[in-house]
Amino acid sequence: MADLIHQMTAQDWGKVGLIGQGFGLLNSTMGSYFSAASQKSNLKFQAQMAELNAKQAEKTAQSALNQGNQQAVAITLQAGHLKSRQIVG
Repeated sequence: MADLIHQMTAQDWGKVGLIGQGFGLLNSTMGSYFSAASQKSNLKFQAQMAELNAKQAEKTAQSALNQGNQQAVAITLQAGHLKSRQIVG
């Protein structure tokens, strides 16, 4: 093995270096691809969570509105009863 290394010319070493650069480029490209895919997945998850949170906020607001309407109906009904008792009495 040591003899093979000593017999290599500068041109051979240049080829080895070029092959190494090729593997480095491939590794970098794959890393970038998987990083982008991971980021896409994370952003999709965040969008889904934001949509769920928005739906929950809408339900909460709708519930509060309904509760307010029910209270208004109850107060109006109480006022009507009071007024009718005052008219009768």
